[in-house]
Amino acid sequence: MKFRCLCDNVIYDISDEDSFDTKGWLLPYYAYWALNEIYLPLFTRYVEAVEQGRGTAWIKEQQLSTMELSMEDMVRQIAWNVDPMPKIYECSQCQRLWISHPHAEGYFAFKPEFPETTPRNFLRGPQAETE
Repeated sequence: MKFRCLCDNVIYDISDEDSFDTKGWLLPYYAYWALNEIYLPLFTRYVEAVEQGRGTAWIKEQQLSTMELSMEDMVRQIAWNVDPMPKIYECSQCQRLWISHPHAEGYFAFKPEFPETTPRNFLRGPQAETE
């Protein structure tokens, strides 16, 4: 996917690896609590099923996948079943934030009021330390 920012810069969403600095998801308040109240117990039940040797059966019972998945892939599968979170993109030229809305088509633009003091790569987040 790609779209043109109001500053004429093209924003690309080619793959997650290519978009680390300019792409993210918003975690609305309700989704944060859903993670705690719904998905954390779901993760726990999955881990318990794996410990009992019933991981694959549990996956099929929950209708999450018909394939045998690794623990890592299963956690991803559960997490992506969270209500779709709004996507957010940052323009690398003008720093506008483009945000999707779950009940509307397209993206809505928000420009920093003080771009000269707003950090670039705002969506990058903390980086893993390298040795």
